[in-house]
Amino acid sequence: MIEILDGIRETIIYDENMPIRFYFNADYENYPIHWQPAIEVIMPIESIYTVKIEENTIILNPGDVLFISPGVLHEIFAPNKGKRYIFLFEPPLFSTIKGLDSLASMFYPYALYTKESGEYAKEKMNRLMDSIYLEYSSNSILKYASIYSLILEMLVIAERNKTNLPIDIVNIKNTRAHKYVSKFLEICNYIDEHCTENIGVGELAKLSGFSESHFIRLFKQFTNYSYYDYLNRSRITYAKKLLTTLTDATIVDISMQSGFGSLATFNRLFKSINKCTPTQYRNLQQEK
Repeated sequence: MIEILDGIRETIIYDENMPIRFYFNADYENYPIHWQPAIEVIMPIESIYTVKIEENTIILNPGDVLFISPGVLHEIFAPNKGKRYIFLFEPPLFSTIKGLDSLASMFYPYALYTKESGEYAKEKMNRLMDSIYLEYSSNSILKYASIYSLILEMLVIAERNKTNLPIDIVNIKNTRAHKYVSKFLEICNYIDEHCTENIGVGELAKLSGFSESHFIRLFKQFTNYSYYDYLNRSRITYAKKLLTTLTDATIVDISMQSGFGSLATFNRLFKSINKCTPTQYRNLQQEK
C-alpha cells in the first residue's frame, strides 16, 4: 500500500485528475510508523484491522470507519486474511467551502465511527465508501464530479456524528499543538526538499514562527523525532535515491551530495536505519 516512504513520510501517488487515491486492499503485511499530508480513511470489509495512533490501539471491525488526520503518526497491523478500503485525499480539495477550510485538523488526531456512533452514520458512510470505490474504478466521464460530491457528503456526516472521541483525544484537541498541524506539515516538507543544505534549528524555528525552544518541543511532539534526527532521515532517503541512480558515484560522493560532512556518520546512520551498508543497499537494488 505504501508506494513511497521517505523516512516516516508517505508520498502518495495521486490520480492525475484529482488529489485522491483509493485502494481495495487485501495485503496481509504490516505498515511501519508513518504520516502523510492527506486525510486517510480506513474501512475494513472482511476481518479486523488494527491501527495504532500515538498511544491508542484501535481494533477496526468490518464496517467501522476511521479518519486519520494529516501529519499524525500511525502504524497498521494486518491479519493474515482480510479486505478493506483505504482512501486518501488532500484537504485543499475542499478548502474553498465554508466550514471545511480547517479540514486538515477537523478530525485531529483521528475520529472513529462504529455501531456506538449511531447505526445510521456508520451504514451511510459504508454505502458512500462503496460508491466512491465504484466511481473511482469506472471510466465514467463524470466520475470525478461524482466522487467530489460523495466525499463532501461523507465529510458532512462524519463531522455531525463525531461524538465518540476518547477523553484523552478530546484533551489533545484542546492543546496549542493541535492548531499547528498544517504548520508542521509545511516544516517537514521544507526539510525534505532542502535536506542536502545546512539547515539549522534557528532557521526552522523562524519559518514556524516559534522560539527555538518551543519549536524543538513541538516538532518532537509532532514527528516523534528531534529536528536533527528527522533531517538526517531525510538525507538518508535522498542518499538511497542517489545510490540507485548515480551508479558510478562513489560512496563518498553520495555522502557529500546528501548533506553529510562525515563519511563515518553517513555509514553509521545509513546502516542503523536500513540494516545494511550503502554499498550493500546499492548491490541489492542492482540485483533487483
